[in-house]
Amino acid sequence: MKTTGAAIILALLATLPARADMGPCKPDKFDGLTCGAGVHAARVIKDTLSPDKRFAFAWRAPNAEPADQPDTNDPIDLLLVRLADGAILAKAATQYWDTGELHVNRLLEEVSWSANSRFAVRALRQRFDTGSFDAFALRADATAADTVDLLKILEPALRKRLEKKIGDTDAYVLSVQGGKKLKINNVGVIQTPVSLWRPKEGPEEAYAVTLRVTRGKTGLAARLERVAKGPKRM
Repeated sequence: MKTTGAAIILALLATLPARADMGPCKPDKFDGLTCGAGVHAARVIKDTLSPDKRFAFAWRAPNAEPADQPDTNDPIDLLLVRLADGAILAKAATQYWDTGELHVNRLLEEVSWSANSRFAVRALRQRFDTGSFDAFALRADATAADTVDLLKILEPALRKRLEKKIGDTDAYVLSVQGGKKLKINNVGVIQTPVSLWRPKEGPEEAYAVTLRVTRGKTGLAARLERVAKGPKRM
């Protein structure tokens, strides 16, 4: 079969690393980092840099610059970016934003990294519960990252455990104690305190959980390995 010039070009493009579609992440006037410029730019979220300072998480609204407050109904992207060129390695949804002058109330994106900067975990802290809980694993060439939803694995297991003790758990919400209390090691083992509790009223069931992130033929996966009694939320 004769190979056309267009086919050769497409084949070559397929081997190239992730496209730098935003531009380098540079210091902005609010002592933060902004990747690119204009409505396609993203702003790096404080305290989300990887240990090797090469990667970070950023937020981006589709119809606003990072210095502008997004419209209330705008979807917001959470991006795992490479700081050198602003390449987007992975994307998820969030409601968090921070322009440097203004920020959303009662929401916080908390990110923990492995020491080798290959794994990251984000927990979106809402007023009473955790809205999203995801693991990210950079591929070997660091041109993309795979993700897995940890909330879908963790919450049903803990609710089933609590139901055996108290019955109906509909009034309870799940809260992951992220940030410095959440640890992930260089092989993808996650340890974190988690609570199922009734907002404002109590009571609370506190757990210490261990999850393991693994790579399979269908992508990134995770399993719950251990649940023990844990510290109550402060």
